[in-house]
Amino acid sequence: MNLLVGWPDDPEPERQAYQEAILVVQDLCFCSVDPPYSTYPFLPSGKPILVTGAKPKDEAPHFVRDLVAKLPAGSWCYHFFVDDWNACINIAGRHAEMTWVGEKPKHAL
Repeated sequence: MNLLVGWPDDPEPERQAYQEAILVVQDLCFCSVDPPYSTYPFLPSGKPILVTGAKPKDEAPHFVRDLVAKLPAGSWCYHFFVDDWNACINIAGRHAEMTWVGEKPKHAL
């Protein structure tokens, strides 16, 4: 996926910068993928999808927040908004590893 790495205080075009990353989840608790809106260009083009992320307490729908409250200790959940689909992906698990493809973004931890 391509993750939004620009920050609101960054100058343009850095504010809208995306960086390709690979996310591997182990001990998956759940994954929900909304269908894309039919008016968006959702057909595969061979390019990673563009997404922005947030912790579920901030942005996720209520059903996700209710599930997160019942996750086993040590679990996490992340809410992704897929810009290319105008839809969301919610993933929860016990372990995740993300690897940047190319250079690590300047704001990355």
